[in-house]
Amino acid sequence: MRRVIFTSVLVFALCGIVSGYELEVSWIYGENPPDFNRSPEYPTTSDLIHFTIPTDVFSSQQIAEQALGGTPTLSIYPADRTIELLFQSPPQDSPVPIDEPVCGLEGYFGPLEQGRWLFFSQFPGTIVLDSIDVIIPSPTIFGYVRTDGGLGIGDVTMTFSNGGGTTNTDSSGYYAMRVPEGWSGTATPSMSGYAFSPPQRVYNNVTSDISGQNYIASKLLPPTKGRVKFIGTALKADEIYDGQIILGNYSIPVAVNEVIDDPNNLLDGITDVNTYYNQPLDIRPNSYGKVYIYGYYRKGVFDQDFGRVNAFQKPYYIIRLGDVSGNGEVSNYDALIAIQYAAGLLILKPEQIWAADVDDNGKVNADDVDLIEQYAAGSIERFPGDDEPLDYFTEQFSSAEDAFDLSNISIMFKPAKDGTSYGAYLKEITQLPTDPNDGIDLELDDDDYEFVALSDEVTVSIFGSNFSSFYVGSNGYITFTDGDNSYSGTLSDHFDTKRISCLFVDLNPSEAGLVSSRQLADRVAVTWENVPEYGKSDSNTFQVEMYFDGRIRLSWLAMAAQKGVVGLSNGIGVPIDFQETDISERYPKL
Repeated sequence: MRRVIFTSVLVFALCGIVSGYELEVSWIYGENPPDFNRSPEYPTTSDLIHFTIPTDVFSSQQIAEQALGGTPTLSIYPADRTIELLFQSPPQDSPVPIDEPVCGLEGYFGPLEQGRWLFFSQFPGTIVLDSIDVIIPSPTIFGYVRTDGGLGIGDVTMTFSNGGGTTNTDSSGYYAMRVPEGWSGTATPSMSGYAFSPPQRVYNNVTSDISGQNYIASKLLPPTKGRVKFIGTALKADEIYDGQIILGNYSIPVAVNEVIDDPNNLLDGITDVNTYYNQPLDIRPNSYGKVYIYGYYRKGVFDQDFGRVNAFQKPYYIIRLGDVSGNGEVSNYDALIAIQYAAGLLILKPEQIWAADVDDNGKVNADDVDLIEQYAAGSIERFPGDDEPLDYFTEQFSSAEDAFDLSNISIMFKPAKDGTSYGAYLKEITQLPTDPNDGIDLELDDDDYEFVALSDEVTVSIFGSNFSSFYVGSNGYITFTDGDNSYSGTLSDHFDTKRISCLFVDLNPSEAGLVSSRQLADRVAVTWENVPEYGKSDSNTFQVEMYFDGRIRLSWLAMAAQKGVVGLSNGIGVPIDFQETDISERYPKL
């Protein structure tokens, strides 16, 4: 049981006490003294600050006030930034029965001005000295994470990049995150077993509360059938699950080695790969059991060679080269089917014919049968028809014998029509393509990064994904979904997120040189100018240009560094069949 003893808004003008604060203090009844507590921990200039203070246990309020010297009273001294709880005599007559014990005090005060304040109280048995840092209220971003049916999802981690912090949703799916004034960055939901739509939100110069920032959560089944790699798309190493295939945030019913159907046209118009509509799809699994998808599904197209189908048939097949039966393995049984087809004794489906033509010469004959038998016996590990190693647009320079060889070279990556693959050419240069002199100094420290937001509603892209902002790392790279301070220059770090590595190596712009960005009408350029390697006094100058039409150009002038990683990453991890690209030799030079 509690009784309010003193409540007022101070109107004194004596001894530095100023009017305008709300104050309240009251006794706590009972025989269990509370712990000292004050909340919130970091109050703002709009918060009331609540507290509890223990006292000895007294048989009544009246006895307590007589023992402590009077009525408990709060006073605020703005000039000294002090709040004092004291006992003023004489104690007031109390209507509370003498046999009702008290054991502490509670109350509130504020709001206070910005700065550091001291909450002070001293009476027999207790001394309180509590430092309080009052901050200016910062804007809050809030919303819900729910299923498509409206059920709230709790414990979803909401990560706000660029120093925004993290928070979790409550049982109703609600979250609220207070971010610094003027904050820019991305908000990304994450929870094991779920995909989210949208996968993230981008913010620029947040100065007021933003509501309605909601996400739809889709539950994923545990993977049981192995990974699927989407070559030529912007999708990250998605997986085949038992009963569905996951494409970004979209799921389509599937069973491995069976036909995939898309009755609701979920593949049409997925924005993060521009569009699936009116683009061809080739499925070309290799002999390692990985399924490679080239291009995209197009309605109304039928191609006997690669199993493309028209609108009246199911869209495409999951099948493995050499697995003519479609049972998920390559065995002598597949060789038997192939030889019967070659002899004219069987009729096969288009996808089976493709699987049987393991030497990729356009026909099925005894040579294919022999190769399937060799593969089943373990004599060979690869069919001639397996695709040549793909270009992952990345080279690692690792030793003096394999030293950096791109000084005074520029490489232009031009995206394919769907944006998810690139053609490239080289050109010798004597100066950087974009003059960095009018750029903005990003003021990067060692192992640092800086968020850059584009103006005028333009976007840059990498592997078909568009971004209106990005992060510049001091160690020679640009990332897109979050900042990174990695300095190792390894392939695993290069491929762990969407990244442009102009020279991913341990650099130190805080020691010398300059890292800057400059936005022009058709592109944005980021330049590392005369930046040394960490612990060295050398100099390295290079530049990344991201055109708003999707092109990416990397350029290098004088380079002292001999090691590091150069190239583009779509963020799926180091590919299982990765072979580095010899950039100076592979691409034509203009």
